[in-house]
Amino acid sequence: MKFKHLVTSFLALIVSSTVFAQETEIVAEETASKTQSTEKKEITVVGTNESLESKSEVLSRDIDRSQAVDPADAATKIPGVHVIKKGGIGYNLVLRDAKKDSYASTVDGSELWGACPNRMDPPTFHTDFSQLKSMKVIKGPFNVTQPNAAAGSVDLETWQPGEQKNYLEAEASYGSYNEFMSSLSGNFSAGAFSILGGATHRSSNVYLTASGDPVTSQNALAGTYSEKYENKDARMYNVNTYWGKLGYAPAENQLITVGGSYQNATDTLYPYLKMDAPVDTYTSASAAYQISDLGKIESIKFNAFYNAVDHLMNNKLRDSFTETTATTPMFMETEATTQTYGADLTADYKAGDAKIKAGLDFYNRFWNAENTIIPKDPAMKTQSNMIPEVATLNMGIFANVENPLSDSLLYTAGARFDYATSTTGEDNSTLRNAVHGDAKDKATLMGYAANVQLNYLPMESLTVFNGLGTASRLPDPSELFIVVDKPPYGLPAMSGQGRDWVGNSSLNPEQRYEDDLGMQWKNNTLKAKTTFFYAYIVDYIAIGKDPTGRATTYYNTNAQSYGNESELEYQFVKNFFLTGTLAFTRAQKETTDKLHDADMGEISPLTGTLGIRWEMDGIYAALYNEFADKQNFVDTDIKETTTAAWNTLNAGLGIEKETFGVHFAANNLLNRGYTEHLQYNRDPFTADAKVPQPGTNFQLSASYRLQ
Repeated sequence: MKFKHLVTSFLALIVSSTVFAQETEIVAEETASKTQSTEKKEITVVGTNESLESKSEVLSRDIDRSQAVDPADAATKIPGVHVIKKGGIGYNLVLRDAKKDSYASTVDGSELWGACPNRMDPPTFHTDFSQLKSMKVIKGPFNVTQPNAAAGSVDLETWQPGEQKNYLEAEASYGSYNEFMSSLSGNFSAGAFSILGGATHRSSNVYLTASGDPVTSQNALAGTYSEKYENKDARMYNVNTYWGKLGYAPAENQLITVGGSYQNATDTLYPYLKMDAPVDTYTSASAAYQISDLGKIESIKFNAFYNAVDHLMNNKLRDSFTETTATTPMFMETEATTQTYGADLTADYKAGDAKIKAGLDFYNRFWNAENTIIPKDPAMKTQSNMIPEVATLNMGIFANVENPLSDSLLYTAGARFDYATSTTGEDNSTLRNAVHGDAKDKATLMGYAANVQLNYLPMESLTVFNGLGTASRLPDPSELFIVVDKPPYGLPAMSGQGRDWVGNSSLNPEQRYEDDLGMQWKNNTLKAKTTFFYAYIVDYIAIGKDPTGRATTYYNTNAQSYGNESELEYQFVKNFFLTGTLAFTRAQKETTDKLHDADMGEISPLTGTLGIRWEMDGIYAALYNEFADKQNFVDTDIKETTTAAWNTLNAGLGIEKETFGVHFAANNLLNRGYTEHLQYNRDPFTADAKVPQPGTNFQLSASYRLQ
């Protein structure tokens, strides 16, 4: 497909995310106050450079219209944010060039990780929309309130008891492939006490591709499914989430909250990978105390948290388990668990016009994974301490100041320092020694972050912004200590090409330096924003092969990335809007004797949307095109291959009122067969198989709120 006419028509400014209306607020406090005062619950997805307080919002109505399946899916409305779809739910976020632990993931500011080393269960998977008040996505090293936020951060903020008027809300949706969701949530306050809670069920059968075949019947997948799962009636995921919070206000300026949640996911298929997840459970608990209005001290808050994930994955649904050929492993399974607890103390202080936030935080994470591979010949069975009971302790201190130097100039600066240790509790050093020589069982690391940002308003409609920042990310425990010892036969295509998967305990932390420069225009008929960024990454952690060819492992090198994100919404006739987005990232790493390709892996090509929307008195209709260019810049070190350009035509219509809403969405109306660039697995478990996306599909949802 050729995109020259699209790019030429919209130049560097293409429209705001998907086809739906998105507010762009200049002042964060204004947005927050509007959200809290409304009678109808709203979810806000925020994409921002922290300094600028210019926010691209996606309200709950936009999520209803788009039929997003989880918070990561909703975040793709922000230009420069993409997802890796390993299955039908549980999408992995990619922020520009940043994957996995290159950005921080938190819930209400508390650190959260999944248990799967291959990220079947990304952090955003474990929070349901019914819990969610806002999702703040920061691109770039501009968040000093969280550790490891080198390339950005994703914070899911959940509703607090008593924050909304008393209500009871029921929601339900049904779509193609028997995709079903039902949710019931509510809030009740009486005097100083309040209670908030809910429950949600989500499930779906396997989706059909443009050819009309179930995705599980595709022979080019990472591992073909057994006959039982090669039909449209096979379950693709089944997720139940339960959550609740209690609040007590002993005085007008004090609030105590305690809460918890439980999620159980079963029968989750991952065509992207060689295994599926029969069970994944998540448990969390938190307690917080906040006191406000203490003179110049606006608030002090103490928060403590605990969360845990138990994740089981195996290949029992694949032909690799049922077949008995001499070259196929009969059984592969990994049991992975992670638990994290921690606390933070923060204070907000006002000195004149300046706002200062400072705090201390720590977390302690325990992560363990046991991997078993049993080939046809049981004598060749291998068991690996894949993640060897790693304990990670991180302690940090930070401060951030925001000060209006004049009516038109806002200055923000922040700094952070972290000290961390990662220590193994089991021995898996034999293979790590064979690959790297001096394998360590403990890593002690220090990291720092700092940024300076300016927000300038030369006129009422125009904002110009610039941010300079640096931040570090500590190596993930899997990058330091992981070991998967694969049998010598069973994966012949990988023999001598890095069969085993081995960590490198000598890795240095990544240190990212970045400059973001952009402008925003907003008046009664036009909203436009464009951002250019450039980042240089010292000691970037890349995947490569050791010189003997025995293992896939990790090495430090330097890297750079640059790109642009633009969005625009134009009201060209009363009630009619032209909307769309454009995002581009180019990323390269320095080659070494172990890293041979200069292209950085898992980078999306040029992507965008273009649409038209009509809206009046709570009724809307929309038609939009979503597209991606071909991607030729691929990393052969991790066996990436090129992907073709694609585009889909989508539509939506519905009605929205204060207490109820009905939404209908139709996707891929022309039934185009396509594969997104991030929809196939790279090393260390390369399958060289691209997962096709759904053909034409429909969803219908409805909600009613009693208040």
